[in-house]
Amino acid sequence: MGVVPTTVVNYNTTLQLSGAAPQSIFNGANTSIATSGSNISWAIFVSPLNSQYAFDNINNVTLTQATGSNLSVTNPPSITDGQLVFLIEHTVGSNNSVQTLNIGGDGAGLAFTIALLTVNIIDTVSNSIVTPASRIFTTAGGNEVEFSTAVQDNYYVNDADITVSVAGMPASTNPGTIAFERSGTGTCSACEDNLTYTIPITVPLIATAGTVTLNGLATIKYTLQLNQGNVVAPTGGTVQYAMPVQTNGDTTTVGSAFYNSPFDAASTRTAVITYTCATTEILVDNSYVISGFPTGTTPTEVLGNEGGNLVITRVIPILTANTTVNPVVDSTVGAATATLGSTATIQLNANGDIQNISSTWNVSGSVAPGANSSWLFLNSSFGATIPLTPGVSFTVSGQVNTTGAIRATSIILETTNNRVTGSAVAPKTIIVNQDA
Repeated sequence: MGVVPTTVVNYNTTLQLSGAAPQSIFNGANTSIATSGSNISWAIFVSPLNSQYAFDNINNVTLTQATGSNLSVTNPPSITDGQLVFLIEHTVGSNNSVQTLNIGGDGAGLAFTIALLTVNIIDTVSNSIVTPASRIFTTAGGNEVEFSTAVQDNYYVNDADITVSVAGMPASTNPGTIAFERSGTGTCSACEDNLTYTIPITVPLIATAGTVTLNGLATIKYTLQLNQGNVVAPTGGTVQYAMPVQTNGDTTTVGSAFYNSPFDAASTRTAVITYTCATTEILVDNSYVISGFPTGTTPTEVLGNEGGNLVITRVIPILTANTTVNPVVDSTVGAATATLGSTATIQLNANGDIQNISSTWNVSGSVAPGANSSWLFLNSSFGATIPLTPGVSFTVSGQVNTTGAIRATSIILETTNNRVTGSAVAPKTIIVNQDA
């Protein structure tokens, strides 16, 4: 006796489509027979209505499960042989069922469009091409013809050197006022060596064609060469010669010429020379004076790191000729020994009249009253610590001495410069005497 057969219950699952997409045909929806719990699937093929139509985007048609249906939809990753193919999956329940997909999307569009206006841009500009060389318009109404020059490397175009003519455009296109703006091309959108033109037009209902003509020339850029000159590291210090970076990211080197456009930023023509000194020294803004740059160069000197470095910046103006710079450094002043100066003993008269203490210090610091100074004034302030600034004097005075005897106190000079070292910047005590 063989295996006793058992009864298996199958259920009908019908996939139906609801709605339509323009110029699109759907195939693949049908009824599947399977047991409860089975995974079933359908492939829905969507084709254009005929050869006059085509899909240009995978979202031209959408399929989504309707309310009450239980479907999984895998959208097409691409257009395959002109079709959109959807994978639909379903798990069979315990009853016959109808599963519904809602159709959406704008469907297939015309595979071919009629060119109502073709505009060819004729370029006779030297050392440049125009892009695009042709524009095609398929929709009637207002529009714009836009195109750009694309100069050869190391050239630029100036609007004064370019003539644009719309004489070749049909009257029906009603060309408007020509506008332009500076633009970049290719790999350097910030290199504004080109011009982009915009011409308002009307695209007519009846097909036609026209031409726009560019005449003129592109100009080769001038070169800039920054030589070493006598920029050298001082004894005990260092120097850094920072060369400019060009708009397209190219670096430049000392002694090598590079092209520079009048439309490049000033930073592309900027040299920065930074001097540093030893910790026992101090720099001032004229420690190193640099000349040899073209007329119109913008100079800047900035002290930093508490007098430890001097940043000298030279911004060269827009080039009007090939330019070579030979920096000349005057280091007569140079770096000085950092010091709190050499203030002598201070002698006040009995009336305590003000004495001016001239600056012999070149570092910042403070002046504080010493012991037994209840009668002493610094900058006319009693008992106060005052700032010590290079090149700025301070005053010492006192109350009238009514003690009948000479009296003495002191002031203490200390630097607040955290960089400098050495015995010359050690705290200094200055004696202050007052006559009886």
